[in-house]
Amino acid sequence: ENSQHDQENIDLEKVVAPIQQKALRIAWNILGNSHDAEDALQDAMALLVRRWPRIASHPAPASLVIKICTECSLDL
Repeated sequence: ENSQHDQENIDLEKVVAPIQQKALRIAWNILGNSHDAEDALQDAMALLVRRWPRIASHPAPASLVIKICTECSLDL
């Protein structure tokens, strides 16, 4: 079970790492400052970790990462 959890984390990192800066820029554009943008990205990451099994099975998980980050930014 632990190796499955480790694999899920690796997969999450593979999806998020290439678009993390893009997600942060989107959050910054919505919120207007880096502190709030980083908070929104952190909130999004917490949601992603909890929802990853469902997100990972989506045909375009990176688009959901961006959507979740955008929604977290709008919710701040």
